[in-house]
Amino acid sequence: MKKFVLKLIVSIALMYLILLGIQAIMDFYLKKDNCCSNNTWSQVYEGKIKVDVVVLGTSRAEVQYDTEIIKETTGLKTYNLGLSGTHYDVLKIRWKAYLNHNSKPKILVLDLDDNSMQDLKQIYNKFQYLPYFDTKEYEAVAKEIDDDYYFEKYIPVYKYRGYEMSAYKQIKSLKDPFYCPKNVNGYLVNDIKWLERDFEVLKKLKEKDKAKEKFYINHYKDGFAVLNEIIKDCKQNNIKVIFVWSPSYFEAQSHFAFTKECINGTVDKISKQNNIKYYNFSKDSICLKRENFYNSMHMNKIGVAKFSRKIGKIINEEK
Repeated sequence: MKKFVLKLIVSIALMYLILLGIQAIMDFYLKKDNCCSNNTWSQVYEGKIKVDVVVLGTSRAEVQYDTEIIKETTGLKTYNLGLSGTHYDVLKIRWKAYLNHNSKPKILVLDLDDNSMQDLKQIYNKFQYLPYFDTKEYEAVAKEIDDDYYFEKYIPVYKYRGYEMSAYKQIKSLKDPFYCPKNVNGYLVNDIKWLERDFEVLKKLKEKDKAKEKFYINHYKDGFAVLNEIIKDCKQNNIKVIFVWSPSYFEAQSHFAFTKECINGTVDKISKQNNIKYYNFSKDSICLKRENFYNSMHMNKIGVAKFSRKIGKIINEEK
């Protein structure tokens, strides 16, 4: 009986070590550069981002700030840290990882709106974080909001369950960079024309939600806490902060208009308290033409070019 128990323990230990080895190999390859959406994470954690201007925000940052145009306009190297589907309460992972591993920029542009400030309380597209699971930046956020965190921490390879095809695609991109979406210093290029079906969905939502709009500041508590923490970090590191509410198509702005007004007021208040310039583009002429957008909340390449030049001029005035 003792021999059986001993063999069982040895077998389990051996299997555990084998799985740890497999996980280490997967982590190693998925951390490599040119891994599609992991490209920026690789740059961040290897400390390769040495720029003057950094843009931070959710998808409206990632797809709407052309780093090359901003560089051409300002003469300053620019990197876009925008992350789709990720609100500020979770965007803290990206910011802290960047700040802890890279040289500090001169200017930080924060893209803000009612959606990005709302508490997400979930890890969107968790696969992108898995190679960096053991970092302090991920742990600080994930252990508070992810019920699977400790299972994934202590059971080897468990974190990659259900992501087998994603891992295959990421590793394949090492030999075929064209397999990935076009990414220019973090800016995700979207050369797409207006998607009418997306707007039809929004119009139905507007009618559905019109009668029940209410604003709950508690739903934004963590997002604003992270925003204030970022401001504090920037003060300590002598980084100039600029607030931007980037353009959205004007017909969509009436959706949850009261909530937008409340968040805008809060952002404005924080900007004045901290002597930060705040530029709200929700009434800009860019918002009036569909040709500048591919859906109601995101600009296409045409609109991005116009907007990025305006951002470049603002940076020139602020630097």
